Amino acid sequence: MHAHMDSTTITLGDQVSYKLEVIAPSNYTVYWPSIKDTIITGIEIVKRSSIDTLILEKTRETSLSQKLFITSFDSGYYAIPPVVFTYKKPGDTALCMAETEALLLTVNTIAIDTTQPIKPIKGPVSAPYTLKEALPWIIGALLLTAIIYAVYYIRKRRKESRPLIPVPSAPALPDYEIALRELERLRGEKVWQKGLLKEYHTQLTDILRQYLFNHFGIPAHEMTSDEILDAMNRKSINRNAINKLRDILILADLVKFAKEQPLPAEHDISMNQAIEFVKSTLMIHDLNETAETKDIFQPSLNPEISANTKPSN
Repeated sequence: MHAHMDSTTITLGDQVSYKLEVIAPSNYTVYWPSIKDTIITGIEIVKRSSIDTLILEKTRETSLSQKLFITSFDSGYYAIPPVVFTYKKPGDTALCMAETEALLLTVNTIAIDTTQPIKPIKGPVSAPYTLKEALPWIIGALLLTAIIYAVYYIRKRRKESRPLIPVPSAPALPDYEIALRELERLRGEKVWQKGLLKEYHTQLTDILRQYLFNHFGIPAHEMTSDEILDAMNRKSINRNAINKLRDILILADLVKFAKEQPLPAEHDISMNQAIEFVKSTLMIHDLNETAETKDIFQPSLNPEISANTKPSN
């Protein structure tokens, strides 16, 4: 059993290594002592290593060792008492004891030069604020900002009855395509065939009035048929297209106000003329255009009915 210190003299607060070592036959059972954090009054253990085990092959012995790092904050002379180890021999139940040697530790005070004047205590030294220290605050501020914005965004969307995630709307159809679709819809519903003549011609002229507003900027819904024709005459539109529009409006007014009963073919003629009017004007985009627009008349969608169309006045 051995005890050994790296140095027997230290200054207040310094540390010294206190090593305990046991070398015994490999078939001996050694019980390591439990040492408290204070060896004796004034000597404290700062930290301790694990117990190292080493097999000595030449002597067939086992070496057990542990390092204790001790310190003292009181000056003086300290006698470190022996450490007692217990062990058993093979085949013997008797508990044997052995102890290390006692050691002496001298703790000196810090030398003070009394010839020098006493200096004032230095105040705290400010260290620079590092990015690592500021990073949690930066992340917290960003998260708080994101939460506030999310709450504001959700409340605003709900107040406006809008979805939280905007859904891209389909691109708006050209005004002429809307008009042609509405005309085909009206044709497919077979309104006049059900005897609803007034409703048929009202819907037909309403589709054209909306097209005139969308395409030419003419408030046709608020105008009479004559006012519409007068406004169209001031546009750079070919005469053939205006004549088709006039025939449609005149027949519609007769049905709606004079309760005229047109021939069945005249209903389809008005539909074909409406389609041809939209097609012949769909390329006119500049409402301030002064040049004569070239007639781009295209055949009717119903050639058989178009062939029976009466000539324009």
